[in-house]
Amino acid sequence: MEACLLSSLVQDPPWFSYPVDHYREAVSALPATVLRTVARDLGCDKSESRRKELSTDVILRHFVAARLEFSALTDDVIAQRLGASLPSDSLKFRGTYLAAGVVHLYGPDVAAALRRSLIHNSSIDNESKRSRAHSSAPWASLSR
Repeated sequence: MEACLLSSLVQDPPWFSYPVDHYREAVSALPATVLRTVARDLGCDKSESRRKELSTDVILRHFVAARLEFSALTDDVIAQRLGASLPSDSLKFRGTYLAAGVVHLYGPDVAAALRRSLIHNSSIDNESKRSRAHSSAPWASLSR
């Protein structure tokens, strides 16, 4: 069991290998102003960043390239590159380093969207809908 736990701490976390369409859906749900700011920070010119879709594309292209680069790096190299961006009291495992790197590159809002599991969110949404349906129809819970 301990070997299994240690193995999971040194591998890339699941959110780091989602399909690009998954990231696109999560990132495009953010406000245009957030995306515009991040896209400009990544070198997108002002006129291109005005369109939300273009800002999203710039961020995703950059993230896909950064993800490939991060995947090839050791934890020590990632930690060295992050320097002061890595909280000193954080857990020292690969997922923490990658999350800190993504926050450093894209800020907390985009980083959170990139880490968000849409599969998990949709199952929560479905459960929430079922719960609301039962509360609006109290008799529905009698059949359980």
